[in-house]
Amino acid sequence: MTRKMPTLLSIKSFFLDNKTAKQTILKNTFWIACAEIIQRGVGFLIVVMIARHFGPTISGQWAFAINFSTIFIILADFGFSGLIVREIAGDKSKSYDYIGNMLLLKLIFSGISLIAIFTIINFIGKDEEAIRLMSLLGIYVVANSFAVFFQSVFRAYEKMEYEAVCRISQSVFLFFLVFFLIVNKSSVVAIGFAYAVAVFLCLFVSLFFVLRNFSRFSLKINPNVCRKILAVAYPFALSSVAVFAYYRIDTVILGFHRSASELGYYDAAYNIILVAVAPITFFVIATFPFLSRIYKESREKFTKVIDNFFKLIFVLSFPFIAAFFFNAGLIINIIYGQKFLRFSPQFLQVLVWSVLILYNYSIFAVGLSASDNQKTYSMAVICGAVFNIIANLIFIPIYGAIAAAVITVLTEIVVCVYMSYKFLSFQKMRLPWVFIFKILFSFVIMAISIIVFNRLFDVGLLLASFFGVAIYGVAVFAFIGRKNLLAISKF
Repeated sequence: MTRKMPTLLSIKSFFLDNKTAKQTILKNTFWIACAEIIQRGVGFLIVVMIARHFGPTISGQWAFAINFSTIFIILADFGFSGLIVREIAGDKSKSYDYIGNMLLLKLIFSGISLIAIFTIINFIGKDEEAIRLMSLLGIYVVANSFAVFFQSVFRAYEKMEYEAVCRISQSVFLFFLVFFLIVNKSSVVAIGFAYAVAVFLCLFVSLFFVLRNFSRFSLKINPNVCRKILAVAYPFALSSVAVFAYYRIDTVILGFHRSASELGYYDAAYNIILVAVAPITFFVIATFPFLSRIYKESREKFTKVIDNFFKLIFVLSFPFIAAFFFNAGLIINIIYGQKFLRFSPQFLQVLVWSVLILYNYSIFAVGLSASDNQKTYSMAVICGAVFNIIANLIFIPIYGAIAAAVITVLTEIVVCVYMSYKFLSFQKMRLPWVFIFKILFSFVIMAISIIVFNRLFDVGLLLASFFGVAIYGVAVFAFIGRKNLLAISKF
């Protein structure tokens, strides 16, 4: 029998309809990946536009305002967005009661959040423009929590294409609006207003999709349902606190204790790091269903796959990090311009080591979740968050942004050690130390080669990096061997 070619209708059905479990997972992964790539990409481009147009001081004010406001999204959401997915995915009949009652609770918590934002910003010693900006971004983050809540309903019904439409539409609209404002030399406050306008557009579209395609709801309070919601929502809220502290508390503390320009230099480097970790984020999303299935089928095969993934990531991560480290100044200049060359390259050279550490324990992180050890994963993140907060509170007031960069690396080390130890103990695995030392030796050869090529032949760091990576490849091939390298690539 000849195999039928896929038709337009079958392709459309694959990307829009839920048919089989495997197809639904693939479809939803595709849509979430599209939304993540576009939203992160647009977010990064907007930050770059703000930095290049306004310079380090104003971009530092922007970074503080957006991250300070984001603190209050934790209270405004209180874990409801995560909880609604779990509850409705398990029982669709809960939609009417849970959506309505959670919205009422969100309105209460969001009101408290806005009051807190407007009260605090008047006592933190910022100028009038900064206060207006924080007010607008406070409205933005609270409204965004409602948009995220409605999009969580799409996830509960496993219809992520609706979420992708909402998020992509918001991002594209916001990009062109900010571009128009910057071209017309508008103030940074106007850009804050653009964020508020874009999120309300996304909020209304998300609400429309929920009412039209998923579930109606009533804003009538049910005390029993509300008590149940609050009783199980707080762990989700605590997780949100840990994640925010883990990734962004340093920016907020810097904003309180150091100048806006210093924060601007640091945030410029940090935003590049957030882009650099995107590949491993998508890798985790793509491998999680596969590893979950393999774990249930065969523990032995699961261990073998994790071992191969770890070795593959370990080999590939070092040339990536070397390119960032040796070309930090060039990267900053291309993205942000010469205004940021004073300090941002040094911050980037420190922060890039956190990416290396994150890459190499990420497979253990996804392995914990795939093997039903989510609590251990959460505990690792909480430990990292606690260490991050305490260390930043102690050292940022004294040493400033360089302390924030070093603490970011140390936080990743804390999480790496905890998570790797727990996973390896649970799976009764050992790290491949001989393999690790061979790759580290290859990395040392690469680093020396880059320095020698640049200094002796004056070819520039970019070209020297290409030579260094090529030498690294030869060293890895020589030390590991073709047969072993091919074995690593097989899953």
